[in-house]
Amino acid sequence: MSELPGNTSEDEVVFFVHVMKTGGTSVKRGLPDGYASGSRFPEPRSDNAIKFKGSTEHFFGMSAERRAATRWVSGHLPLSAALKFREEETRPVSIISLLRDGSERAVSHLRQVARRFDYKYSYRELLNLPLLGDYFFSNHQTRALGIGEPGWEEWDRCFHAMITLESLLEAAERSLSITSVSEVDLQRAVSALSQINVLGLQHDFDNWWQRCSDRYDWPSTPPPPANVGADRESTNAPPIPENILGELRERNELDCRLYAAAQNSLRQ
Repeated sequence: MSELPGNTSEDEVVFFVHVMKTGGTSVKRGLPDGYASGSRFPEPRSDNAIKFKGSTEHFFGMSAERRAATRWVSGHLPLSAALKFREEETRPVSIISLLRDGSERAVSHLRQVARRFDYKYSYRELLNLPLLGDYFFSNHQTRALGIGEPGWEEWDRCFHAMITLESLLEAAERSLSITSVSEVDLQRAVSALSQINVLGLQHDFDNWWQRCSDRYDWPSTPPPPANVGADRESTNAPPIPENILGELRERNELDCRLYAAAQNSLRQ
């Protein structure tokens, strides 16, 4: 897929649709000085970034002054939010994103959450929590690229719930209504790939970084891979059982098809 045309300018906004566990932390660590303080959303170490980085309500609720100053967006926001933002702006908005093999991404996210609690909860317990198993570990890339504005309320609610995840895991009543990702969402996600200015694949990160470097004047050297929390990995981390791995493959069938579509588009 050829990149969408566009001229880099001083007032251009780069909107990184950061799907969790696709390489986004490496991206942000590679741009420590690429965008000045006050021009980023969320603003690191301020603005309650952890609480609001996945909130469409907070993003679109920015003051006019802050919005005008923003040049780099890297929260966990769906593609439809980036597209709406681009439609509303009079200045150029360039959308970039990375995708990853669906089951690989889900396995990585499951490991990260298990590590977050030092393996207090089994992989099965985590997968059985609807917030995790049904929203974040099942076709989450298709959700991120395929949902429209009607899905934002659930998106915001689920990301906010991740802040108090342990209380959900400890609660006697753990049910949570989650909207399933559908074939229609997949069709929208595949169609929306053409709206991404610089699309990349996590396994070909350096190539994607170089294309972004050429276009946005990023550092020429790609950052080293970053695995959130891996430095705290226990030597006794339990392996994920084969039945869990098989279930994650089944749960991410739409994501695998989206990834294949992205691969095909990048070959063109």
